[in-house]
Amino acid sequence: MLQSKSGTIPTEAKDVVFVVETTPNFKPHFKDIKDTYIKPILEHFTDGLLLDSTVNWFGAASLPTLFCLLEYNNLYGPQENQIKFYEPTRDAYKFIEMIDNLRFVSQDAQIYSMLGEGLATALQVFEGLHEFRKGERNSK
Repeated sequence: MLQSKSGTIPTEAKDVVFVVETTPNFKPHFKDIKDTYIKPILEHFTDGLLLDSTVNWFGAASLPTLFCLLEYNNLYGPQENQIKFYEPTRDAYKFIEMIDNLRFVSQDAQIYSMLGEGLATALQVFEGLHEFRKGERNSK
């Protein structure tokens, strides 16, 4: 059985979308951002169920929170990496692995950042997750 910091398993469904810049000039800062912001956010939404790799993750898929990763690059990056959406997961440990596998590529042209497109896509992701959750409720 999964154990959280509070002794209970979170039951309220939440959708969390991380929009991450993957240009090379962001890479030197990414570890600090991951440790200072991303991991604490994941711990909050899982009530501390994620960061110990020795934990038996059997059952993590039953947690209610969906974590989504959306990366954006710039106009001069590889077209397939300008905006990239990763499949949502309920497993925070798997999500950390996705974050750790991000590649920071393309040229250094921040003026052509795809931030606006990344945030617009994130709004569409929330709409899609809302529809997904409605389908989950209807199938029960």
